[in-house]
Amino acid sequence: MTPKILVLDDDLEMLAMMNQYLKGGRFHVLLSGDPHEALATIQKEKPELIICDLTMQGIDGCSFHQEVRQMKNVPFTAFLFIPSVDNDMVDRMNYELGADEWLTVPIEKKHLLERVDHIVREVDELRQHAVHAH
Repeated sequence: MTPKILVLDDDLEMLAMMNQYLKGGRFHVLLSGDPHEALATIQKEKPELIICDLTMQGIDGCSFHQEVRQMKNVPFTAFLFIPSVDNDMVDRMNYELGADEWLTVPIEKKHLLERVDHIVREVDELRQHAVHAH
């Protein structure tokens, strides 16, 4: 099954770039510029990975992360955050959030794909383990 990745960013150029980097058959890429729309997409599609901007209008990435974690019918979903802040703040936020990974801008395609492949493999293993445990 093709892993699903939701990219959430209110910057349309970033969405287009991420779509360009991730498309090509390895992943089913879902794009959203609106956090509330993204929540509905997550309920329906149950992506393995959410790539999320931390500084969006309307809701920040931290609050969005908390809302997703509170969804009862969504299996484990990893988060890869894209902060536009300094590294010390990123380290603190990722520790507090329990983020799986983060990338800083500018994003290199090779580096992004390596991280995404790694995260998707881990999520698949966790989901399979959870199914077999029940």
